[in-house]
Amino acid sequence: YKNYLIGLGANVQEARLMKLEEFEPLGCSIDNRTCSSSQYSWIYSTSYWTGSVFNASVVWIITSNGNLNGNNYAFYDDYGVRPVIKLLKADF
Repeated sequence: YKNYLIGLGANVQEARLMKLEEFEPLGCSIDNRTCSSSQYSWIYSTSYWTGSVFNASVVWIITSNGNLNGNNYAFYDDYGVRPVIKLLKADF
């Protein structure tokens, strides 16, 4: 996606997945493993991988029902991604 945006002329500084700690200011509770109380419905409108790992084979996901779970990346391919795209403010 980064390369696609660059191809459109965007000055992309970074492209990555959201880290677990970035969900808390958006209304998620890491301790309770839920995002369903967030005011931002895009957070739980679909299931996707985060950029945080639980251990060597388990990656945290957000599910479409607002749960925060860990799944083995080798056995689950039915989750999407929501990339974080960083652009320079000066470009706007």
